Amino acid sequence: MNVRESREFGTGIFSDITNGIYFFLMMNLYFIVGCIIPFVWLLLLEPSLSNLIPASFLGPSLTALCCCMIKYRERNKEKEDSLTFSDFRYYYKRNFLDTLKFWTPFCMLFFIFTFSFDYYLALNSKLTIILLILLSISTISITYMLIINAKFKFRTRDLLRLSLYYICCKIKLTLGVLSIFFLILVAMYFYSDFIILFLFSPLCYLLVHYLNPIIEDIQENFIQKEN
Repeated sequence: MNVRESREFGTGIFSDITNGIYFFLMMNLYFIVGCIIPFVWLLLLEPSLSNLIPASFLGPSLTALCCCMIKYRERNKEKEDSLTFSDFRYYYKRNFLDTLKFWTPFCMLFFIFTFSFDYYLALNSKLTIILLILLSISTISITYMLIINAKFKFRTRDLLRLSLYYICCKIKLTLGVLSIFFLILVAMYFYSDFIILFLFSPLCYLLVHYLNPIIEDIQENFIQKEN
């Protein structure tokens, strides 16, 4: 992919800030454009398992956003220019099928739990707590899988194994991710669910930056080094 010859707003500290703001705004716009059809589809559907179809198509957009954030973090060290919509579209197409393989089952489990929550709560409060714990683990696992898949190419079962491995071995990172998601839920509860639409790119960058030790560990221990 081509990098433009000059940065969008020149060089210097102020230009670094303006370039960063511009990048996150544009990435957020690219993500919304990539998700516009699934979002509209979800709004038109009545709450049911049929929501699984449009929700599944959100996964590739999330992977593309993760790819862009990883590349931006790597490029920014060299003070190179930001990525464009062409980059986002390239990552979307490249990871489309691989992402659907693990994102769709996660959406299915999420919807089944969501629509059955009241039933489980009335049936057994302890069972509800267990299911909430499992849902939390699944959410962290899918987050790890999205970021790992954005950087490396593994089989779906290997992605799952790696995600569970790091959930157990990187307890501090896992608790940190839980805290981030908890703060997001609090913000959505007190403000609006739509607030998340305007925070996807900075939140994605935060997760990519925070979970970079996992990327480095995989690079060091699970990727075959060239001689």
